[in-house]
Amino acid sequence: MNAEGADALVRSLAGMLQQTGSGGPQTGGDQSQATTALADLVSGLASAIGGAVQSGVPPQEGPKEPSPAPLWNPTVEFPPPPAEPQLQGPMTVEGFVAQSGLESWVIDALYLLRDDQRGHVMNSPLDLEHTTNLNGAITSIIKEVAPVDQRLQMFITLNGLGHGVVDRLSTLTGDQHEKVMETTLKIQKANNPSGVAMRRISDVLRSERLGIPMTPFNREVEVVAIITIHHHSTHWATCHQEVISLKQSQAS
Repeated sequence: MNAEGADALVRSLAGMLQQTGSGGPQTGGDQSQATTALADLVSGLASAIGGAVQSGVPPQEGPKEPSPAPLWNPTVEFPPPPAEPQLQGPMTVEGFVAQSGLESWVIDALYLLRDDQRGHVMNSPLDLEHTTNLNGAITSIIKEVAPVDQRLQMFITLNGLGHGVVDRLSTLTGDQHEKVMETTLKIQKANNPSGVAMRRISDVLRSERLGIPMTPFNREVEVVAIITIHHHSTHWATCHQEVISLKQSQAS
């Protein structure tokens, strides 16, 4: 039963109720028939309403207008998808050397240190604005945590020194080792690092024999001292050879 049928039943029921309440005195038979008819109407109305509810038929709606299709503009630039977050771990030795603009030998030098020593060196700021000698700067920081004996072993390893040089170094004192290593652990621009190291050993021993402090900054003073010593000597060839040797050591 549709909605119109349900409305008709409701109107009939209302009319019956009106007749029953306002029709005056009624006999017992008439009243019984009216009651029976009223009960039938109520029962039919209840069945109709219950059937409509159980059928689950949704109320009909009017036709819907189709929604307009979205406009596509090929010239519109869509933002790129968000980048995935990059987890940053501790900086590696290679990353530290590359970021600081250091030479590749520093990587080997750092791996020759203990973990705590390496951490100190990598966490210490390099004064890059007030120095042009980055090798000397990183060597100075390594010197803060590594004793001379450890740095001597690093010096031997980094430069690949021969057994003869190692044996000669073993006869020197700690102060003499410092003078041989000078300001950096790596002998620069040398085709024969062992020869340069042996020449440094000779220079250190010669300086101490002459009583002249040996530092990287006073080799010219030593040259002048040798010239003065041999000024009245006839061994000009010896003097000249020593001067050449010292200048070659200074260049290395």
